[in-house]
Amino acid sequence: MTNVPERSVIQPTTVAIKPTPEELHDLKQFAAQHAMDLETTVDKYAWRHEFARAVGHLRATYADTFADAAIAPGANYDAWISFSGSAPPDIASHLTTVPARVEIREHLGWDEASLVQAAKDVHYAVLAEAGPNARVATNPDTTTGTIRVAVGSQPGIAAARVADHIRSTLEAGPVAAAINATPPAVRLEIEATSQLDGGVDTVYGGGSLSSCTAGFPVRRSTDTSQHGLTTAGHCGNSQAYESRSVLTFISAHEGAQGDMQWHRSSEAVGNQFYYDSGVRRNAQTVGHPTPGISVCKFGKTSGATCDEVYQLNQCRDQYCGLAMTHRRKAAGGDSGGPWYWGTAAYGVHSGYKTYNLLTRDMFTPTQQVHITLGLLLKTT
Repeated sequence: MTNVPERSVIQPTTVAIKPTPEELHDLKQFAAQHAMDLETTVDKYAWRHEFARAVGHLRATYADTFADAAIAPGANYDAWISFSGSAPPDIASHLTTVPARVEIREHLGWDEASLVQAAKDVHYAVLAEAGPNARVATNPDTTTGTIRVAVGSQPGIAAARVADHIRSTLEAGPVAAAINATPPAVRLEIEATSQLDGGVDTVYGGGSLSSCTAGFPVRRSTDTSQHGLTTAGHCGNSQAYESRSVLTFISAHEGAQGDMQWHRSSEAVGNQFYYDSGVRRNAQTVGHPTPGISVCKFGKTSGATCDEVYQLNQCRDQYCGLAMTHRRKAAGGDSGGPWYWGTAAYGVHSGYKTYNLLTRDMFTPTQQVHITLGLLLKTT
């Protein structure tokens, strides 16, 4: 039986959102790249990051029941927040700084953490069974409670052949076990496709790192005297910064939590990051990616571009936990570069994948990078 969510709307506060100088710069850049006037862009997008901060707090505080959140204007709301059961009784107090109509959806029957974990389990089981000639991309949709797994193949290998092999594993083995462990309220779809594409943005030589772009300045959480830089895990462990051999590889992760690594620096590490060619700003907070918010990225190849977050918790081959934007704007060499808004660090660039017939950029959320590698954002 399909759960029918209960819905109510919390009316907007009267708090006025005043962008910081850094956010105003990003709003101007976003407006220019999307052919919008600045006043409309500020009115439409400036409040969304306040909503994202509220969502980040709710996700952490009510992890066992938080299900979903997004910005998507409807007939009587500007954004929504969903819960597997009843909403917290103090939900309105978490939204006092959000000047928007927020729809509260209750009793969905699934929570984000359980659905995302089930999606990872199915993704890696299918990836292992599909073999080295296959490509696997998984989309856990926390809005509808659906896990969609697309199975394709490398060039020259018939997608149907790979799909037939996967279908043969659905009755028994690791794939069947992962499917059987999926929460009852969650729907699972596995399909074969010849339109599956994805990859990483790595080139060799030039730019801020040997083969990629540096991310954000960090310090080790257990020894804050150790400072360095993040980048993407697939970039390789040997990196020079601006042709200077000052970086020492410390640790990396390429798997269920994303695509990340960090290097300690023998030179001083400032608390700033490049947000465009030749100009820097301070990194002050860790952002919480939320579908519908505006974000920008800087890469040594394509420079500064802006887009909106499309979906979270995406899987592409060995990488899971990635955020995905609406369009592909990055290029080879941009991997590891910062995704940001204002002075908030949102993520580390990690290639792209094709979903719903469009190629889209992907990044590992900063919070996952810090938790997985034991880091803190360097803000001073």
